Amino acid sequence: MLWPLACCLSAFVLQYAGLGRWVSRPVIVAAALATITHGVLAFTNESHGLVWKLSAGVQGTHSTDLGVAAWSLFSANLALLALDLAVLIWLVVTVPGSRRSVAVIGPGIVFARIAYNFEVMHHTWGVISLPALSAIGVPLVLYLMALFVFRLFDPVPGARATAVAQMRDAILVLTTHAGRVAYANPAAGELLGRPASDLLGRPVADLLPIELCEPSNPGFQTPGHPDASAAVPLRLGTEPDVKELMVDVTGLVDSFGQPLGRLVVLRDVTEQNQIFARELDQQRALAALREREHLAREMHDTVGQVLGYISMQSQAADKYLRGGDVAQARVVLGQLTQVAQDAHDGVRATIAALKGDSESEWLFLPSLQQYAESFGRHYGVSAAVEVAPGVSLDPLDNPTGVQVLRVVQEAMVNALRHGHAQALDIRLEQRGPAIGVSVMDDGSGFKVPATDAPDGHFGMTFMRERMAEIAGSVTFASGAAGVTTVDLTIPF
Repeated sequence: MLWPLACCLSAFVLQYAGLGRWVSRPVIVAAALATITHGVLAFTNESHGLVWKLSAGVQGTHSTDLGVAAWSLFSANLALLALDLAVLIWLVVTVPGSRRSVAVIGPGIVFARIAYNFEVMHHTWGVISLPALSAIGVPLVLYLMALFVFRLFDPVPGARATAVAQMRDAILVLTTHAGRVAYANPAAGELLGRPASDLLGRPVADLLPIELCEPSNPGFQTPGHPDASAAVPLRLGTEPDVKELMVDVTGLVDSFGQPLGRLVVLRDVTEQNQIFARELDQQRALAALREREHLAREMHDTVGQVLGYISMQSQAADKYLRGGDVAQARVVLGQLTQVAQDAHDGVRATIAALKGDSESEWLFLPSLQQYAESFGRHYGVSAAVEVAPGVSLDPLDNPTGVQVLRVVQEAMVNALRHGHAQALDIRLEQRGPAIGVSVMDDGSGFKVPATDAPDGHFGMTFMRERMAEIAGSVTFASGAAGVTTVDLTIPF
């Protein structure tokens, strides 16, 4: 009897299609009871004739007719065959990757059903017949092919399915023609606000803008050549619960290059964008703070120095006027006029540099020499610039050089204001992979403070900050003889 084999084939098909929940314990018990009942009726058939019965034929012959039990088993086998074919067709449509395995399993199931019905029609129960052997042997060979050739129980697809189910990105698999959802992982259900099982069979147009899933979409990717940069942004929902997504759509093809469907990956980047926006705000706030510090240093090193000079020379002019030396007072006032004009030009140049529209190319050495000459003329001191042989100053012809020049200016002003120096020497030299700049004076020297900005004086603090911005360093040294040295090291 092949009825147990028929039941096992149907159970196998349901399990393979992922519908094993239908093979419940009551179903198994019912199939077993049907098998036992039919077996009992077959062995006791002579007493009731429910399975088959003999009838007299022509010329003394006898024929065998099927009874009610045989016809019921025959009909049940056809019903199971219809169920198996329906499940396999559904599997082919929803899971295109199973087509090759189904192409092998399907003929085996059909052949087994036909062989079984042949056995029923010819009442060969209990006899080892060719149909019985065929019903067992042919499906066995085909199943072995599916198992070892097409790797029916290959763990890789199961592992892949598990990985997709656990992904945080939403995954939708669409059919080729109708654009319906053939598969959705749990993340897709969570993102779209409904269970993943409710998404199956729904048109994608009910869930997403349909144009995103069309080949005309700029983010549509060629099968076999995915490109992460081709993702298209999408906003779902309404404020304040709007979700920002990146959508990847890839065409799916089989081994012959025929289209199977489309893979849609929805990546929720809402939190990522929020973090990026916060970081951007922090960077803007930090940039504004640095700009304020930069402006404070520029005011100190330009306007502050000029105002200090004006204060000193105004006092000198007042002294000359009180002493009746009008001619010398006019000389001092002339110098004040020139310094004011230079300061005005310097402020305009600084504004142009901050706006980024400076028309002339700025060079470090000419700017330093011009400042030293102007400094010596205005303050009546000696300020010399010496460049050692072999030193390359090209790395200073950029914003790095501007910072270095500001530090040198501050060192020269401090030497005059606090050390009352009469001679300053600015020396530039090569120090291996770095440039060294030293400012030496013959003033009275000073005591290097332990902390920055004592008593509201910010010169040394700003000097250190400027050098730190260009990854350089500055040191201060004041000898017993009053010689003070400010030494800068600028890497490049």
